[in-house]
Amino acid sequence: MRARPGSQPRSAPEIGHSENGQPAGFDVRYLLKATEVEKERLFELTEMLNNRINTLENDMTEKDMNILRSNRHVVELEKIVENLRSKKLPRCDGCNQKATINYPPDESRIDILEDEVEVLKSHLDAVGEDRKSDLQKYKGLLEQSRGVFLAALKQYQMERG
Repeated sequence: MRARPGSQPRSAPEIGHSENGQPAGFDVRYLLKATEVEKERLFELTEMLNNRINTLENDMTEKDMNILRSNRHVVELEKIVENLRSKKLPRCDGCNQKATINYPPDESRIDILEDEVEVLKSHLDAVGEDRKSDLQKYKGLLEQSRGVFLAALKQYQMERG
Protein backbone atom coordinates (compact mmCIF):
# COMPACT_ATOMS: atom_id res chain seq x y z
CA MET A 1 0.00 0.00 0.00
CA ARG A 2 1.41 3.37 -0.98
CA ALA A 3 1.06 6.45 1.19
CA ARG A 4 -0.10 9.67 -0.39
CA PRO A 5 2.62 12.19 -1.05
CA GLY A 6 3.04 14.49 1.89
CA SER A 7 1.16 12.21 4.31
CA GLN A 8 2.58 9.92 6.92
CA PRO A 9 1.60 6.30 7.30
CA ARG A 10 -1.08 5.55 9.84
CA SER A 11 0.05 4.17 13.16
CA ALA A 12 -1.47 3.29 16.49
CA PRO A 13 -2.72 6.29 18.42
CA GLU A 14 -0.39 7.75 20.98
CA ILE A 15 -1.40 7.06 24.54
CA GLY A 16 -1.40 10.30 26.40
CA HIS A 17 -3.66 11.53 29.17
CA SER A 18 -6.89 13.37 28.66
CA GLU A 19 -8.29 16.01 30.94
CA ASN A 20 -10.03 13.53 33.28
CA GLY A 21 -6.85 11.43 33.81
CA GLN A 22 -7.91 8.56 31.55
CA PRO A 23 -5.49 7.50 28.83
CA ALA A 24 -6.33 9.29 25.59
CA GLY A 25 -6.91 7.13 22.51
CA PHE A 26 -7.30 3.98 24.55
CA ASP A 27 -10.60 2.55 25.66
CA VAL A 28 -10.59 -0.26 28.22
CA ARG A 29 -14.05 -1.31 27.07
CA TYR A 30 -12.61 -2.58 23.78
CA LEU A 31 -10.05 -4.66 25.63
CA LEU A 32 -12.73 -6.07 27.93
CA LYS A 33 -14.98 -6.86 24.97
CA ALA A 34 -12.12 -8.62 23.15
CA THR A 35 -11.35 -10.60 26.30
CA GLU A 36 -14.99 -11.65 26.63
CA VAL A 37 -15.09 -12.71 22.98
CA GLU A 38 -11.94 -14.79 23.43
CA LYS A 39 -13.31 -16.32 26.62
CA GLU A 40 -16.55 -17.30 24.88
CA ARG A 41 -14.55 -18.77 22.01
CA LEU A 42 -12.50 -20.85 24.48
CA PHE A 43 -15.71 -22.09 26.11
CA GLU A 44 -17.11 -23.05 22.70
CA LEU A 45 -13.92 -24.90 21.81
CA THR A 46 -13.93 -26.66 25.18
CA GLU A 47 -17.55 -27.69 24.70
CA MET A 48 -16.79 -28.95 21.20
CA LEU A 49 -13.79 -30.90 22.54
CA ASN A 50 -15.91 -32.42 25.31
CA ASN A 51 -18.52 -33.46 22.75
CA ARG A 52 -15.84 -35.11 20.63
CA ILE A 53 -14.43 -36.88 23.68
CA ASN A 54 -17.90 -38.15 24.62
CA THR A 55 -18.46 -39.39 21.08
CA LEU A 56 -15.11 -41.19 21.05
CA GLU A 57 -15.79 -42.71 24.47
CA ASN A 58 -19.21 -43.92 23.31
CA ASP A 59 -17.65 -45.41 20.17
CA MET A 60 -14.98 -47.07 22.24
CA THR A 61 -17.59 -48.51 24.62
CA GLU A 62 -19.60 -49.81 21.67
CA LYS A 63 -16.51 -51.44 20.17
CA ASP A 64 -15.66 -52.99 23.54
CA MET A 65 -19.14 -54.50 23.68
CA ASN A 66 -18.70 -55.84 20.13
CA ILE A 67 -15.38 -57.38 21.14
CA LEU A 68 -17.00 -59.05 24.15
CA ARG A 69 -19.81 -60.42 21.97
CA SER A 70 -17.32 -61.68 19.42
CA ASN A 71 -15.23 -63.30 22.16
CA ARG A 72 -18.29 -65.09 23.50
CA HIS A 73 -19.23 -66.22 20.01
CA VAL A 74 -15.72 -67.51 19.35
CA VAL A 75 -15.74 -69.44 22.63
CA GLU A 76 -19.12 -70.98 21.80
CA LEU A 77 -17.96 -71.98 18.33
CA GLU A 78 -14.74 -73.46 19.70
CA LYS A 79 -16.80 -75.53 22.14
CA ILE A 80 -19.00 -76.76 19.30
CA VAL A 81 -15.97 -77.64 17.18
CA GLU A 82 -14.38 -79.48 20.10
CA ASN A 83 -17.62 -81.36 20.79
CA LEU A 84 -17.91 -82.31 17.13
CA ARG A 85 -14.33 -83.50 17.05
CA SER A 86 -14.89 -85.75 20.03
CA LYS A 87 -18.24 -86.86 18.56
CA LYS A 88 -20.15 -85.51 21.52
CA LEU A 89 -23.49 -83.85 21.10
CA PRO A 90 -23.87 -80.16 21.90
CA ARG A 91 -25.75 -79.66 25.15
CA CYS A 92 -27.69 -76.66 23.94
CA ASP A 93 -30.86 -77.19 21.91
CA GLY A 94 -30.62 -73.62 20.60
CA CYS A 95 -27.32 -74.30 18.85
CA ASN A 96 -29.16 -75.22 15.65
CA GLN A 97 -26.98 -78.29 15.32
CA LYS A 98 -28.44 -81.35 13.58
CA ALA A 99 -25.89 -83.75 15.04
CA THR A 100 -27.40 -86.80 16.67
CA ILE A 101 -26.13 -90.21 17.63
CA ASN A 102 -27.65 -91.67 14.46
CA TYR A 103 -26.34 -88.93 12.15
CA PRO A 104 -22.94 -87.63 13.27
CA PRO A 105 -21.68 -84.45 11.60
CA ASP A 106 -19.58 -84.85 8.54
CA GLU A 107 -16.06 -83.49 8.19
CA SER A 108 -17.16 -80.65 5.91
CA ARG A 109 -19.37 -79.26 8.69
CA ILE A 110 -16.43 -79.32 11.10
CA ASP A 111 -14.26 -77.59 8.52
CA ILE A 112 -16.89 -74.90 8.01
CA LEU A 113 -17.11 -74.27 11.74
CA GLU A 114 -13.31 -74.12 12.03
CA ASP A 115 -13.21 -71.60 9.20
CA GLU A 116 -15.90 -69.54 10.90
CA VAL A 117 -13.90 -69.55 14.13
CA GLU A 118 -10.81 -68.35 12.24
CA VAL A 119 -12.79 -65.59 10.51
CA LEU A 120 -14.20 -64.44 13.86
CA LYS A 121 -10.73 -64.44 15.40
CA SER A 122 -9.36 -62.31 12.56
CA HIS A 123 -12.35 -59.98 12.88
CA LEU A 124 -11.71 -59.72 16.60
CA ASP A 125 -8.07 -58.86 15.96
CA ALA A 126 -9.07 -56.19 13.42
CA VAL A 127 -11.56 -54.64 15.87
CA GLY A 128 -8.85 -54.62 18.54
CA GLU A 129 -6.45 -52.85 16.18
CA ASP A 130 -9.16 -50.31 15.25
CA ARG A 131 -9.78 -49.70 18.94
CA LYS A 132 -6.06 -49.11 19.55
CA SER A 133 -5.92 -46.71 16.61
CA ASP A 134 -8.99 -44.82 17.83
CA LEU A 135 -7.51 -44.60 21.31
CA GLN A 136 -4.25 -43.17 19.92
CA LYS A 137 -6.19 -40.58 17.89
CA TYR A 138 -8.24 -39.71 20.97
CA LYS A 139 -5.11 -39.25 23.10
CA GLY A 140 -3.49 -37.09 20.42
CA LEU A 141 -6.57 -34.91 20.10
CA LEU A 142 -6.81 -34.57 23.86
CA GLU A 143 -3.14 -33.59 24.21
CA GLN A 144 -3.40 -31.09 21.36
CA SER A 145 -6.53 -29.52 22.83
CA ARG A 146 -4.99 -29.44 26.28
CA GLY A 147 -1.95 -27.63 24.87
CA VAL A 148 -4.08 -25.06 23.04
CA PHE A 149 -6.24 -24.49 26.09
CA LEU A 150 -3.27 -24.11 28.45
CA ALA A 151 -1.54 -21.71 26.06
CA ALA A 152 -4.69 -19.60 25.83
CA LEU A 153 -5.09 -19.70 29.61
CA LYS A 154 -1.47 -18.55 30.13
CA GLN A 155 -1.94 -15.78 27.61
CA TYR A 156 -5.16 -14.73 29.31
CA GLN A 157 -3.48 -14.72 32.72
CA MET A 158 -0.52 -12.72 31.40
CA GLU A 159 -2.83 -10.14 29.83
CA ARG A 160 -4.93 -9.99 32.96
CA GLY A 161 -2.08 -9.88 35.46
